[in-house]
Amino acid sequence: MKTRFIALIFMSLTSVVMWAWGPKGHDVVAEIASRHISKKTAARIDKILDGKSMVYYASWMDGIKGIPEYKHTYSWHFLNVDPGFTYETAPKDPRGDVYNKTLAIIDTLKAGGLTAKKEKDLVRFLIHMVGDMHCPMHAGYARDLGGNRVQVMWFDTPSNLHSVWDSKLIESARAWSYREWADNIDVKDKEEVARMMSGDVALWRDDILSRVGSCYDAVPADGRLGYPYINAFTDDVEYFLLMGGLHLAKILDEIYK
Repeated sequence: MKTRFIALIFMSLTSVVMWAWGPKGHDVVAEIASRHISKKTAARIDKILDGKSMVYYASWMDGIKGIPEYKHTYSWHFLNVDPGFTYETAPKDPRGDVYNKTLAIIDTLKAGGLTAKKEKDLVRFLIHMVGDMHCPMHAGYARDLGGNRVQVMWFDTPSNLHSVWDSKLIESARAWSYREWADNIDVKDKEEVARMMSGDVALWRDDILSRVGSCYDAVPADGRLGYPYINAFTDDVEYFLLMGGLHLAKILDEIYK
């Protein structure tokens, strides 16, 4: 197990940069969250973000990876669990992952007493990380770096499974702006929204992990992906984006209630 753990850390340190959803997906999550937070929370977030929207900062965390001040946050974008493991039994990255760092940020924000800059950074992290947590390949298998090593052909273009889930699937499934995505998928009634918001971060994490295998299993032996894959997973894309937005709203309301 020790050898396996060291190997996983080495893989993580030498992996390619891993984005989640791409800007549009993150924008959709932030936009949906902004429609469900309370007026009190919205006013507080507006002050923290100096009048900028959550959408404005939805991909901010991806843009700071090369800045020395923020290099320690690299592993906060993902958690990778191989088949046969649960999150609890899987080897952990000592730098933290998107799940345990999300919990830590929530606790720190609830405790208060932060400088304006620190609170702004943590809120911007949270906006992005909840989106990351709801991207299947950011909960993909450790053995292939969340799909980065699963080579595929996206129509006639070489790619990998991680990239497909980050942006190609969203862009191909619907030719919508982030607002159009939000308008068309955020249509549940109040009872259904309440049901989708129920539970806690651990429950949401395990729901995502339980769905990852199907994303891999649907890749054919020749690795060629196109319309059949799009048709098979468009509903899942909508589900993950909507859940990400609703869960972000619930977290922010619980912090700033």
